[in-house]
Amino acid sequence: MSQWNWVGDQAGLDQALRIDGDSIGVDTEFVRETTFWPVPGLIQVGNAQSVALIDPLADMEWSGFAEWMKNPDQTKVMHAGFEDLELFARHFDVQPTPYFDTQIAQACLGGPISMGLDALVQSNGFPGLDKSKSRNDWTIRPLARDLLDYAAQDVVHLPEIASQQRERLVELDRMSWLVEEQQSAIDRIRAHMSGDLDPMDRMKGLHYLDGRGLTTVRALVHWREQLARSTNTARSRVARDEFLLALGAAVDWPPHPMKLEGARSSFKHYADAMRRVFEEAQGLPAEEALPAPKRPTSAQKNAQKALKADIVKVAETHGLVPEFLAKRRDIERWALGRSGPSGWRAELLERIL
Repeated sequence: MSQWNWVGDQAGLDQALRIDGDSIGVDTEFVRETTFWPVPGLIQVGNAQSVALIDPLADMEWSGFAEWMKNPDQTKVMHAGFEDLELFARHFDVQPTPYFDTQIAQACLGGPISMGLDALVQSNGFPGLDKSKSRNDWTIRPLARDLLDYAAQDVVHLPEIASQQRERLVELDRMSWLVEEQQSAIDRIRAHMSGDLDPMDRMKGLHYLDGRGLTTVRALVHWREQLARSTNTARSRVARDEFLLALGAAVDWPPHPMKLEGARSSFKHYADAMRRVFEEAQGLPAEEALPAPKRPTSAQKNAQKALKADIVKVAETHGLVPEFLAKRRDIERWALGRSGPSGWRAELLERIL
């Protein structure tokens, strides 16, 4: 275990950002049970020689940290870093560059799609990690010594693991795969941060609604998204999905909304606003109802089955997990000709598609 230092003042932060090495492990601890955005509790930066545990709640000037995150001479190595990217974008208005995600890299090398850090560390010959303290309130001060020990271990081995993965990716000519997958993650973060993603895409069960209900739910979902973002409140704390769907199925504003599925006590804070949105939606043109899911025909099933078998063969040939090459919904769309793979997947699957 490398030594770690607590960083809670400007001098400590400035010193921590002078860390040596071409690659630096980076991780965060945060909480977001009640908030829309992650609330930072700790930032870990380091390698096998030393680790800095940076207090993001401390009153410090963070422009130097943001500049360090863009330092082209040091690769920021993270594991399953999507939420870390979101945190950095939200609180520091920065995306690390260059960066290297060891979970994505492992998938490009044939490992599981979502390999945990402990499994990755052990697969590279290092002792297992203690993952028993992942669920804690990292905004509490002071943080207990055992929590800090736990947090520091998450970045110690990342630079060395990334170095080994990079060598293997270069040997297999797959570095472009990693770059493409990471860019896709960054693009999703940017779309999420700017509010360009349609919140209706997260909703399930929409095909049970008629056109009027779909219009109502769309209005309520977009209202919830705007409120959750602006007040930094978890979506479910404003209104659960089931509750919005139940309102969408109602012909008129129900006399007892709290009896609907998914209702929660916080409804009283938003009742008037929700009723206004509901009633305004009644004056909008009804959308065309979504078609109910249909079972594929025998021909479609056969096409999907054949395509899946071919994809499995291609995955085996290249030592990949088939689900990394194509998820079930991808196979369903590709077999029907509704879309096709792109990037490195298109090159790999060109022969069978």
